[in-house]
Amino acid sequence: MSAEQINLAIALFTFAAACAAWWSAIAAKRQGDAAWEQVKLQRPRPVLVVEGSWNLETDADGQNGIVIRNVGSSPAFDIDISEIEGPLIPSVRYSERLIPERVFVIGEGCEVIAAQHRCTPGNQFDRDAAFAFMKIAGPSFAPTDEAGNPLRHTLKFLLTYSTLDGGRFTTTCIVRFHLGLGAFARIMPDASWLGTINPAVN
Repeated sequence: MSAEQINLAIALFTFAAACAAWWSAIAAKRQGDAAWEQVKLQRPRPVLVVEGSWNLETDADGQNGIVIRNVGSSPAFDIDISEIEGPLIPSVRYSERLIPERVFVIGEGCEVIAAQHRCTPGNQFDRDAAFAFMKIAGPSFAPTDEAGNPLRHTLKFLLTYSTLDGGRFTTTCIVRFHLGLGAFARIMPDASWLGTINPAVN
């Protein structure tokens, strides 16, 4: 083997070793980041759940609006539920919106019924807003598919809140509609009430 071949082999080996070390460093950093995220999730923190269930075949009596409950181990701050946009209402060609008001703080083990406003073009209604919104949204969906099978429809919205240490969590929530006999709407998480921590903004 010539000196040039030996030098080339050494260079290739060195390059391969450097690449392996680089990939190992990246993998270790990713594992460390994942472990740190798990530690942050396990520290005392608020966990907010959103509750709401409406029987769409009855009147509003006894059916509360959207309830936000803190089932975590510390207070939650600056709680915001994004507006919920309903389906297009064919008869009037617009979509209503349900806008919950921002809540400043919910203590550990406490709950709040967020004030809600039902918005239509040029008008805003506050009385039984959540129930009225759900009751109007339900019939605006198609109850069955072309084969006559009952359909389930959803509307998505976001819940965001801050922790004592300045972290901010986001949970994707859905309103699920069950139509037909015994029609109702119910709020549930899209994945988990634990939510995801928002990346820090520098």
